[in-house]
Amino acid sequence: MEAPEDIVRRAIDALEAGDWLAVAHLVHPEELARHTEQWRQYARPVPHTVTAQEMRRHEPEMPEAVAAYLADRHNRVALDLDAHLVREFAGVRSPEELEALAADELLARHLEARDPRWQFRVWAERAGRDVPPEIAGEVPPVPDRIVIGAVHEDEDLAHVLYRCRPRGAPPGQGWLEVGSLRRSAEGWRLIPSGDLFGEGSVSYSFGVADTGTEDTGDPA
Repeated sequence: MEAPEDIVRRAIDALEAGDWLAVAHLVHPEELARHTEQWRQYARPVPHTVTAQEMRRHEPEMPEAVAAYLADRHNRVALDLDAHLVREFAGVRSPEELEALAADELLARHLEARDPRWQFRVWAERAGRDVPPEIAGEVPPVPDRIVIGAVHEDEDLAHVLYRCRPRGAPPGQGWLEVGSLRRSAEGWRLIPSGDLFGEGSVSYSFGVADTGTEDTGDPA
């Protein structure tokens, strides 16, 4: 049986290669089924809309026209389910598409949508910017992940400590993350949470530099 550290290394390699299905196949089947139902709730949300009166209730001095504008803008975003889906699941543009996906494919689309390289490509397309093919998979750079070791909480639950280090940074720099695993009939399998599943402590933002010459996409 592969050790928990080996499973995490395989997941790290698959994330680096953009092999999202390979990561999904390393997830504990019971955890995958449980999270799949949660993710499918994105296809059946109850959007929260507001009225101008509600906006003014919190800020009574707000002009009525401003309150109406802000309420309308909020409601447009809240009701735009397709935009919400594509932010959470790469390439999924309707509830019907989401419902049709198998559990492993659903997780794979979620992982891809959380990847900063995919987010950068989406930003570039929306901004009408071309991303040179030679750098399309490298901007922004994904941090190196170095496995340190594992701790067994009990015979069926383990936690693997690893360091996330910016590319080119010397050893010892960066931050620590933990990947948790449960034992299954197939061996150790991942619990889909934390940094490996796009819930880590680093985020990215993209924007156009006001220099007239170039765009930037900097980690925040």
